Amino acid sequence: MMFSNNPICEKTKLYYYDYLTRQGVELIPAEIAEHLEQCEFCKSQIVLLSKQLKQVDAGKNAENNSAVLTNLKLHFAYTDKLVDCKIVRPFLPGLVDETLTVRIPTPITVHLDNCEKCQTEFERIKSLGLGQKKLFKLAQEFAEKPELDESGVVTRYKIKGETGVDSLLADTNSPYDQWPIKVEISMKSQEAFGPALRKEKRRLDLRPFVKPILAAAAMILVVFFVMHSNIAKAVDLEQIYNAIKQVRNICLTSFALESDEPIQKIWVSRDLNVKVCETNSSLVLWNLDKRIQKSYSLISSSIEIKPLDEDAVLKVSETMSKSLGLLPFESMPDVLNKDVDAKWQQVSQKDSDIKIANTEIYDLVWLENSVKGNIIYNRWRCFVEPDTKLPRRVEHWQKQSKNDEYKPITIINVIYPTDNEIGLVIQNAGF
Repeated sequence: MMFSNNPICEKTKLYYYDYLTRQGVELIPAEIAEHLEQCEFCKSQIVLLSKQLKQVDAGKNAENNSAVLTNLKLHFAYTDKLVDCKIVRPFLPGLVDETLTVRIPTPITVHLDNCEKCQTEFERIKSLGLGQKKLFKLAQEFAEKPELDESGVVTRYKIKGETGVDSLLADTNSPYDQWPIKVEISMKSQEAFGPALRKEKRRLDLRPFVKPILAAAAMILVVFFVMHSNIAKAVDLEQIYNAIKQVRNICLTSFALESDEPIQKIWVSRDLNVKVCETNSSLVLWNLDKRIQKSYSLISSSIEIKPLDEDAVLKVSETMSKSLGLLPFESMPDVLNKDVDAKWQQVSQKDSDIKIANTEIYDLVWLENSVKGNIIYNRWRCFVEPDTKLPRRVEHWQKQSKNDEYKPITIINVIYPTDNEIGLVIQNAGF
């Protein structure tokens, strides 16, 4: 273990976190900032702090993943079983809890998709704004007192390829075509299923969130993911969103519509805490550590330097955070829950005129109302590296009616430069 006899090292400890995360870096006293740049002991302590923070984050992620897996096991215990409102109701508080978000169709969610009464109950719970502990307690109450007027909707979720299962009225226009599952729906009263359903319900009263997980439920989940390993490998919106948040350096090149000519380049370095924007007429550098803006005119070759006030620093900082303007919604994990009729789907390479090596293509399509009140059809296409989950190109298209052809609105190519490469951009600009 390293120790330091320098008294200033003790004072500097207070600023390790600010220096590491670049949060509040402007509040670090000048003598402390200078010491941090020169002291090998303090640098080693910052490295140690960084490792410790990563371990904490990993622990949190592991805990969250465990809770999600537990929740999914309970859902999949009802695979190939008749599911009605009383079974689903204790699961509703868990579906509201963001830490237990279910992103694949399960025997519980497909019932919710097809049952208006359960959807109404779900929205009512969601509107209460309850915290995690209260949602957990509510789930317990629902399990112990499952009183609820039945809607008459009964669903059954089956994995394609299973045999020896009685059939209900099959859904011939399924929204689950991209999944290797079959969802059967009956609008009949539960009494139509007679004693068999009542016997099955008694046997399957798991009392979700209260009873231990059945080993059989765990096996069902394992079988499901083994059968659908190709789907598990598909990239989802949250993975892209999280990957972009972790990026330290990025370069975005925007193109004129239906043209190969770039109209703007933006470099962002979260490590250097700088942003550079290049257009046909100028280069602009924002250095948030030094709180200055430098503008270089490509026409007159003149440089203008001005200080950045707190408001300006905040605005520039916001453009360098989260999705960097790449994604159509800032809160991508919640986008499919928004009231925008959004759908996320993979696109075959043969259906795209653009081919980028080592990428997969995905479309997000959604509807929105314009200020004039008419509906706008949106399509956001992403060419993403399946390993890193990072976009290499994004395209935003729109059309005014269902039968129109999409027209491009924004096209951006993306690369991920090093600190040195961004440093060369700044140096070549004469800054």
